[in-house]
Amino acid sequence: MKIKKANFKTPNSVPQPACDVRNSSLRVLKFVILLLTTIFFTPKVIHAQGFNLSLSPPLLQATIKPGKAISQVFTIYNNNSNPVKLTARIVPFLPDDLAGNPSLKPQSNPTWLSYFSLANSFIRLNQPFTLEANSSDQLVLSIKIPEDSPYLDHYATLLVSQNLEPQAKTSISGSIGSNILLSIANQAAPDTILNITNLKPVNTATIKIGKTYLLDNLTSVEFQAHLENLGTHLSQIHGLFQIHKGIDVAHIQPLLPMNVLAQSTRQVIASGSGQLKFQPSIGNIGGFNASLNIRSENGSSQDTIKLIFLPIKAGLGLMLGIILLKSILNRSKLPPK
Repeated sequence: MKIKKANFKTPNSVPQPACDVRNSSLRVLKFVILLLTTIFFTPKVIHAQGFNLSLSPPLLQATIKPGKAISQVFTIYNNNSNPVKLTARIVPFLPDDLAGNPSLKPQSNPTWLSYFSLANSFIRLNQPFTLEANSSDQLVLSIKIPEDSPYLDHYATLLVSQNLEPQAKTSISGSIGSNILLSIANQAAPDTILNITNLKPVNTATIKIGKTYLLDNLTSVEFQAHLENLGTHLSQIHGLFQIHKGIDVAHIQPLLPMNVLAQSTRQVIASGSGQLKFQPSIGNIGGFNASLNIRSENGSSQDTIKLIFLPIKAGLGLMLGIILLKSILNRSKLPPK
């Protein structure tokens, strides 16, 4: 009889259930992910300084005689919770487009910039100053015109810019400004030359013969017009746009009052809607006039174009109806198959 030797395994060699091994691995993986998240993705508090300044009044318009001077107080407000360092300067601008938007010329340095200065005790043009948090200060702008200055307009912006410290990487820089329209003249409303151009229908089908436009009497018509100021002084204009047949007025719109700067062109805009527009009725047939009358204290301009309203759509619809009716009648006369 042979005796077989028993095989005994140590506790370390006893196989563990597969589910316990997987659970242990998942716990280790979760711990590693949590550790990495804590190290690399913990949010940091960043304090950013915003740009929250205001300046009033937004516009200064003045007419000054040579040898005279005026002063205007501008108030600047710092609505930030931190003090800001600012610099005020006078920057010339030119009218940029038909909407009258200014185009600043910071590199320009005309001699008339010497007419401007600040009368403050501790604030000067082109030099930095500090405005405390949630506070305001006044900029007293002085404009002094020399005796030999020519009769001209000068346009500029009182521009106040924020100065950032080199280490302030989270701050937001910006500028605010008030426009200055300066006329040097010996009278309150110096003469200028106004001229209306490009008065015409737009965004609708037309047939043009000279200055006469053929239009459909059931289609809304939009018009455009430009106003040139060919003089050396700005003009504050107002006026009326009318559609009339003889003395009978079919449509009237007041124009939006606006400044037209010297040597610039503006698009004429209607008050309220903004668009010069006429909706003809079915009874508006024949010849009409579209008239634009613009006036100001120092100039005026008028222009008129001729319109002929015809029932084009109604006529086409009638012709189409006749053709369809004739086609139906012809088919009804055919002998049955």
